[in-house]
Amino acid sequence: MANNIIYIANLIALMQWYLHVRSRFISDNFSDVLFDGLKEKLNMAIDERIKKLKDFCKNQSDFSGPDFHEIEEFFNKMRLNEGDRSLRDIFLKHIDSGIQKSGMNYISVIKGLENKSSELGTKWLQEIVDRVTEGILHISLK
Repeated sequence: MANNIIYIANLIALMQWYLHVRSRFISDNFSDVLFDGLKEKLNMAIDERIKKLKDFCKNQSDFSGPDFHEIEEFFNKMRLNEGDRSLRDIFLKHIDSGIQKSGMNYISVIKGLENKSSELGTKWLQEIVDRVTEGILHISLK
């Protein structure tokens, strides 16, 4: 169960990456249509993992946790969780600076980030994962 929760939390963090970082690279080489497709597929993956977790909980004869509806509702609410905005905004300044230096080449910009900048991005995304997993733990312990 824990692995499923962590996996879903990481998918939610990836969605924030798409919304705030990947979206900056929309261009002729990475169109709005492609970007929308990525978001759609990621939402489908999140929905599927939530369904699998729900099925897993239903199939556990000894599952005495909270009503899964509350967990599902929390996951869906957390899809909008942007994490620590100050961390995100500082990180995004580094991304924007990379775009100014390297152009709209996503791979070049990401690979060109300094370690300190990468650590900020990692910290921002990990905070999202932690917030989701801790929230589910809190629901489970009620």
